[in-house]
Amino acid sequence: MGQQSKKGPRTEPDPIATVLKAGLALARQEAAGRQLEDYERRIVDLCDELGSVRNTAACELEPAPHTAQELPRDDEERVLLFEWQARQFEVLHDALPEIPSRTNMLKTSPAVWESLILQFSLIRKFLTGNDGVRLDRVWKSMKALAETVTSPNSKLIEDIDFVLKTQWPNMLKSGLKVVPNGNAWPVQGQWLAMLLYGATLHSDVDKARQLMSYGADIGFPMWSYWYSSAALYTTPAIILTTLRTIQESRRNGDMDLDDPWPPIWPEPDD
Repeated sequence: MGQQSKKGPRTEPDPIATVLKAGLALARQEAAGRQLEDYERRIVDLCDELGSVRNTAACELEPAPHTAQELPRDDEERVLLFEWQARQFEVLHDALPEIPSRTNMLKTSPAVWESLILQFSLIRKFLTGNDGVRLDRVWKSMKALAETVTSPNSKLIEDIDFVLKTQWPNMLKSGLKVVPNGNAWPVQGQWLAMLLYGATLHSDVDKARQLMSYGADIGFPMWSYWYSSAALYTTPAIILTTLRTIQESRRNGDMDLDDPWPPIWPEPDD
């Protein structure tokens, strides 16, 4: 008898993974500044719906930090770090001027501009990049902690799992397209990187020039962009809801957590 082949059945490549890989390649070219053809843009739009390829490409373009970031060592440390950051976020967020709705505003005021700049700066770490308190990572750590207690709260675990599967994939989707001075506004991840690294947290000269290319009055487009993006408009509430869930879970014994970390900021009077 002839020797039988030890090879198993041939595994076909995952067609969805193949499509997403192609879409990510196009999204990287778009993020780098290439004007995509209409059919290429439709491919990227589809892949963005399936796998947020534009945000992935935009995050890859962010400048490397000056020093390596020390990430949380385990799930508990991540949740405690998020709780600490979210408590400070709540104090700062409550002090910001309220951003008026689109129906009540036709031009951005200095107060709204200040609020938007601070909002963008405060929420960036919760949404993009390799940050230890990025929301999807925090939710995964919360789920892991909730699953390891003696009597797991199945409702809490189901709720976290639901948010991970339904909320996070849509966190960085943009809605209304803003076109100031005939220039297409960048996708969300690029816009955040451009604003934060070109005008606020850092001073990247190329990003500063790109911002200026949109004209002197970029306040209204930026304000419109905030309201057109589900992520930016809802992220503050999502951060605070996650904070409340952590605090309640500690009290109820649904997560085994140490005491909250002490604040380094002055707490407001009750």
